[in-house]
Amino acid sequence: GQLSPSAILDLIGAMCAVVFAYQGQSMYLEIAREMTRPARFAYASLIANGSMAAVYLAAATVGYANRGATVSGFLPDSMAEGPAKVATGSLLACHLIVSYVVTAQPLHRAAHAALFPRDAAARAAAAGRPASAARWLLTTMGTLLLAVVVGAAVPFFAQFQALLGALSGAPTLCGWPALFLLRGAAVRGVRLRIVERVVCLTMLYVLTPALVAMGSASAVAGIVRAWGAPESSPLSGCALPHTYS
Repeated sequence: GQLSPSAILDLIGAMCAVVFAYQGQSMYLEIAREMTRPARFAYASLIANGSMAAVYLAAATVGYANRGATVSGFLPDSMAEGPAKVATGSLLACHLIVSYVVTAQPLHRAAHAALFPRDAAARAAAAGRPASAARWLLTTMGTLLLAVVVGAAVPFFAQFQALLGALSGAPTLCGWPALFLLRGAAVRGVRLRIVERVVCLTMLYVLTPALVAMGSASAVAGIVRAWGAPESSPLSGCALPHTYS
């Protein structure tokens, strides 16, 4: 078919969804610091990213091979009702719980300090004394419930994720690593090879602005379409009732 502006925006939106999928790179520095042998982080990163890319590729290949262009953006929606779908939903729930526990810790610490400053101050004074169990549970469960409400109430949540991928994922994936490498080499007086400088400058000044600008435009266009859709309702974005039934 003819390549229309709408099709181009949808293609860019899909690219930003891929960027969002690999945004775990934002935690690499913390992971490296927590390793007992940080020198082996490059090897661990290679194995982890290679495995993740293989799993993503396999999932997309199986989905399109079985459903073609009609495959749902959320793959479990394309599965027939039955034990396999229930098992997939259960595994996905475990994945979401682990992701929430790992990625939300900085937010939880900040929220806990804002809501219960005395408890946070006592914890800091005691060199890492555990926070009050009841107050920490209240903080974490409140954050979780707020996330569930937002995810269920926003009918354009997928497009909102694409917008996050464009605004935060693109700099995290392309911009910051290149900037840190260039800045670190300059501070330490290390001379980078021409290839390294070209790659870093391309990521920093070409890929990052392009993904942010075009991805944001695509996501905003998708939000506008979803906002005016007849099926848009306070709970139309919630996939739980029909996905895991």
